[in-house]
Amino acid sequence: MAFVEHSVAWARGELLDGVVMGAVGAALVVGGLLCWKLGDMQLTRALPVPLVLAGLVFFAGGVSAYVSNTARVEQFQADHRADPDAFVRAEKARVEGFASLYVGTQIAAPILFAIASILFWSTTAPLPRAVAIVLCLVGIGAFVIDGYSKERADIYYERITAEMGAGAPSEEPAP
Repeated sequence: MAFVEHSVAWARGELLDGVVMGAVGAALVVGGLLCWKLGDMQLTRALPVPLVLAGLVFFAGGVSAYVSNTARVEQFQADHRADPDAFVRAEKARVEGFASLYVGTQIAAPILFAIASILFWSTTAPLPRAVAIVLCLVGIGAFVIDGYSKERADIYYERITAEMGAGAPSEEPAP
């Protein structure tokens, strides 16, 4: 399998993440609208704004991921055709550049859960409790989406380093 095929497979996986994130965002918006329209309890009537806001963020993130990775598939193929070695080096630098962002998610999501727990249990007011519920949903979404994305990025990075090792000149002297 040519290296560029691994790059395209990585981008297509990110496309899937974008579609899932967009669908989750749309579902949160619909859920918020249903709570607004059909809700008859205080907590249900407090959920629409936090749900719609979180849904719009997820939807925008999903659309952004989809658009950027759709363009990336064609760009990968063109860049690889132009200079395969430069393409591999550029991909290595790109992956190293965003890999540290996963640590941020692994730190931020548990903090969201802690804030949500404190908020939920420290008051009986409907709006703070609704915000706490939505913060938990956002944390779960971040864990799921970034979990798959990080695993895919790790596998892709292994392919990059293997490709760089395969193309490197031998360290042994010629006989």
